[in-house]
Amino acid sequence: MIRFHYHYAPLNQPRLRIRRGDWLCHVFSDLPDLDAAERELLAWGRRFGPPNLRLQRRGDRRQHYDLWGAWLAICGPAAPREAVRAWLRPGT
Repeated sequence: MIRFHYHYAPLNQPRLRIRRGDWLCHVFSDLPDLDAAERELLAWGRRFGPPNLRLQRRGDRRQHYDLWGAWLAICGPAAPREAVRAWLRPGT
């Protein structure tokens, strides 16, 4: 299932026009199989994402998309804390 983790930018990213404190969203999959999670994320990105959306940490348990600014409007409700914790620290 595609999930959304909202957080604040810890640092300025001038190249991306992100300022410290701006809202950001990690779009991630909670599927345990990494290949299935990658396919799910790529399908979501093709359907909803901006052009040239780049999958971060591809093939890793923490693979995700980063969205900010006007693109936050395509994100859904925040994932439950347990889902975010499982994604950030699998096995805990």
